[in-house]
Amino acid sequence: QQKYFGFENGDPSIPLLAFVGRITSQKGVHMILNAVDELVSHTGGKIQILVGGPATYSDDYSSSCARHMHDLRNRHRWCFWAAPDEFFTDGPTVNLGADFGLMPSVFEPGGIVQQEFFVAGTPVIAYRTGGLKDTVHEWNAISREGNGFTFENYNHGDFTFAVKRALRVFSMHNDYLELRRSAYDTTIDVAQVAWAWTSEFHRLRNAMFTRHHMLEDDMKEAVLTDTDSSYELVSSTRAVKIEYVGGGTSVSVKGAFDGWNQSWPMKMRDDGVAEIWLRLAPGDYTHKFLVDGQWVVAPDAPKKEEGGFENNLLVVP
Repeated sequence: QQKYFGFENGDPSIPLLAFVGRITSQKGVHMILNAVDELVSHTGGKIQILVGGPATYSDDYSSSCARHMHDLRNRHRWCFWAAPDEFFTDGPTVNLGADFGLMPSVFEPGGIVQQEFFVAGTPVIAYRTGGLKDTVHEWNAISREGNGFTFENYNHGDFTFAVKRALRVFSMHNDYLELRRSAYDTTIDVAQVAWAWTSEFHRLRNAMFTRHHMLEDDMKEAVLTDTDSSYELVSSTRAVKIEYVGGGTSVSVKGAFDGWNQSWPMKMRDDGVAEIWLRLAPGDYTHKFLVDGQWVVAPDAPKKEEGGFENNLLVVP
């Protein structure tokens, strides 16, 4: 309030509604701007609306929003703030300081901004679409569940009605504090979201995505034991450790263990040595290391010429 609305002292009784993002038609910024006059009148000027994000004047929608922002800023100095000609850098501060986040996106495949609000304990007002529909849920004062307010139909009336429901809860201090706690509790770890989206992209490409550190642990457990939960390993095989001591940040090995079919990522130990455990039957295995994109042989390990190429040789007794 002091920084953006010129207040000498903050007034916690005035709700602050904030949007942080790109000024594009997808984000539905016009929905917020078109509601300002009605909301200022509805609250008797006891409301503050902040739109943080730069406009792109080469885009008709964005430039139209920018002109509207300047007009609202001139007419509602104490109630509306936007600076479409500047890059907005106070996103995290606004996530914490806002009383409600505004997300009237026309579509939103996943959405991460609502999680940035939730982790600050800030409830969100959003259109029920895509990832917002899955993560923003209407506050229920009876069950004390929910993390915001939603609107089903994409129009001015439904949006302003959702905002007015939010303002009504804000006026009830204890209920609003419960809402903030509930919003914080619904925060989703972004790592889980990234995992879900990456897995889906791999599924669409008919591929399998794995977390490498988990795969390495599972592989090591499998090669060091005779059986695991799903299959029995050949009794004549044994666990063999392959090491590469030549340095590098990304090291993998490829060889005759599987007919030179794939590169096997190696785990880098704290001492700078890359290692991998494989379960192999007795025999001779030529192999080579891919170190930071370059195929090399380990200088300290046995070598063998094959077809004019030099490879390392691993002998499993």
